[in-house]
Amino acid sequence: RRLLIGSVFILLVGVSALIIRQASRLTSELDTIGGVARRVSEGDISAKQETPSAVIEFQELAKSIDQMRARLASHIIDLDAEVVAQTRKLTEQNDQLAQEIETRCAAENLAQQASQAKSEFLATMSHEIRTPLNGIVAMVSKLDQAIVDPSHREWIKILKVSSESLLTLINDILDFTKIESGRMELECIPFSLAELKESLCNMFHGQFAERGIELRCDLELDSSDWLKGDPNKLRQILINLIGNALKFTESGFVRVALKTNQDPERRLVIEVEDSGLGIPTEAQSKLFKKFVQADSSTTRKHGGSGLGLAIIDNLVSLMEGSIQFTSALGEGTYFRVQLPLSIATESEVSAFQETVSKSIPSPECFEDAKILVVDDSQMNLRVSEILLQEYPFQVYTISSGEGALEILEKEAIDLVLMDCQMPGMDGYQTAQQIRAYPNGHLNKDVPVVALTGNVTEEGQRLCVESGMIQLLSKPIIPEKLLEILQSLLTLKPKDASKE
Repeated sequence: RRLLIGSVFILLVGVSALIIRQASRLTSELDTIGGVARRVSEGDISAKQETPSAVIEFQELAKSIDQMRARLASHIIDLDAEVVAQTRKLTEQNDQLAQEIETRCAAENLAQQASQAKSEFLATMSHEIRTPLNGIVAMVSKLDQAIVDPSHREWIKILKVSSESLLTLINDILDFTKIESGRMELECIPFSLAELKESLCNMFHGQFAERGIELRCDLELDSSDWLKGDPNKLRQILINLIGNALKFTESGFVRVALKTNQDPERRLVIEVEDSGLGIPTEAQSKLFKKFVQADSSTTRKHGGSGLGLAIIDNLVSLMEGSIQFTSALGEGTYFRVQLPLSIATESEVSAFQETVSKSIPSPECFEDAKILVVDDSQMNLRVSEILLQEYPFQVYTISSGEGALEILEKEAIDLVLMDCQMPGMDGYQTAQQIRAYPNGHLNKDVPVVALTGNVTEEGQRLCVESGMIQLLSKPIIPEKLLEILQSLLTLKPKDASKE
């Protein structure tokens, strides 16, 4: 429209200039007409006057201007119609965009709600499954120590293997959920490859000996034995690889090698090789997919969730490493993992070893230590009592947070083992109440350890925020419980000879 107005303005200026130019011609024509009129008045009737050319030009000019006006009016109508159409189109596009934004926001809200519901479901299921499993694992451990009859020990062994398999399945599902959601975090601390190799060989020695399969553990160092990384995740990778090799090897050997070299991109190389069943060619492309095994008969015969290798693949990627394998049916399988870990300096190793030595004091008699166990499950309270009875503690048990606070008002407690999910005042709220005690209160600084089946990241965060200093996941493994007790108390087992 601005361009049209500008064009009209220029045209009008041109017309004005033309009119001014023609004005002088018109004056001349009028003088001629005046002369003819004088001649006629003097009796010269032969005098004639043709239509002035300027008049004809003005008539033509007026006609042209009128035509131009009509065209301009038509253009203006067309432009108005175009503006209306474009405005309508923009309005429709804006409405569509607003609808898309609203739809996407609704989808994001639904996704967040689904994620929250998933997290809550996992936390609840983890707690509900681990609570009865806590009693099973603890009692199997005590029975394993107490029963010497060979036939009965075989029953205990079946119970122990079954409970450990169930616990592994629960942990695999939770680990994979963390990885999928991007909430799996890595440590970066010094660790010794020699110690890692020794602990793994000791862990699997009994299982391999029982199956009559040779376990070869090699350590080849081209650089320092001490590296920096996440030893727990590295142990998880190795346990899964060795466990798979053992599962699918009926005779022969499994070789585990830990190697270091000077190349920082593949500082640590892990090799796990077996003489087992091997993997069919058609199944190799889906080996690292979740909930997938080589064939359905594998699950029926050997068990497992099909998550182990998927977790390994994701952990290796999280560490910015690589994993490859070669296999042939009936000829075994070879896995190779390369990780770009850094070498720990002498000062870092010394600082780490000093921290570890301080965290576990030398055992001394601690006859007067008072332990308060808080759990709404009577079974779990009894399990905790049985696990703690071999040590010289005074053990208090209570089934509610409110009851725990009443005991803490009367007794100076050395350690609180707190269940997190309880009716009424839960463990988080109870811990917050303890931390809110005024200075000088006899239990202001009592250590509170979470006993929980909710080992999700959200559960761990809640424990820290409420003031708990450590977390012991259910089912309670006696060795893990002892490690925590040693880190917080100076103790030693009862002397059986004094009983």
